[in-house]
Amino acid sequence: MSTRAGVLAERGDHLTMGRFVSHLRDSALTRILPQVDDAVVLRTGFAIDRPQRLGRIIKLMGPERLTRVVASAADGLWPEALAVAAMVPGEQRGAIAALAARQPRDRLDSLVRTVAEEGLWESLLPLVALLGEEDRRAVAVLPALTDPAVLAGVVPAVVATALWAEFLPLVELLPERSRTVVAEAASSLTDEELDALAREVDKRNLWELVLPLDELMTDPVKERIFALPAFQDQGDGA
Repeated sequence: MSTRAGVLAERGDHLTMGRFVSHLRDSALTRILPQVDDAVVLRTGFAIDRPQRLGRIIKLMGPERLTRVVASAADGLWPEALAVAAMVPGEQRGAIAALAARQPRDRLDSLVRTVAEEGLWESLLPLVALLGEEDRRAVAVLPALTDPAVLAGVVPAVVATALWAEFLPLVELLPERSRTVVAEAASSLTDEELDALAREVDKRNLWELVLPLDELMTDPVKERIFALPAFQDQGDGA
């Protein structure tokens, strides 16, 4: 069994290997994992045909090996790492998120730029929401999140995926210049999109996170926001 896995790894046949390893017993996996490169482990996890086995495989790897596997994602494998994180149980997802956030700054910045280029905000933002404040601050001060093109692109993605609850805690920690770009991007949303945002914020009680953005908007935009049906409905119900 372990010989076959090694052959598949050498061939780069990650799809077949993903089907193969998900059916192995723990004893076989324990023998195989040390023989396989970190990047191959990540590619195989991405291709696994039984995602429910990933949690067990990660436990067998142990924290040191998981750290190395996450670090290997910086070599062009961030999309695969995000996909794997989405498939594992919540506690392990949080551990992967923290390990990614603690990568060297240039590597972490490459993650955000990859996400921006490939439109993967829906995969990244739920992971950022799992971070403690210190790790979230490490993300917030990345050079990529001072890039207006990146910031302007994330707002439409958040609108499309309704991930305001995951996004706003990160916005709170951004430098003021970056928050201004986000506020400007939010100002350009349609009335329907802004109304949906206001209702989501009210539903989840996120006003404390939104008000600093509101302060960065122009008076005409503020007037437009307070004229939205979401606010008129609140007034009618008072």
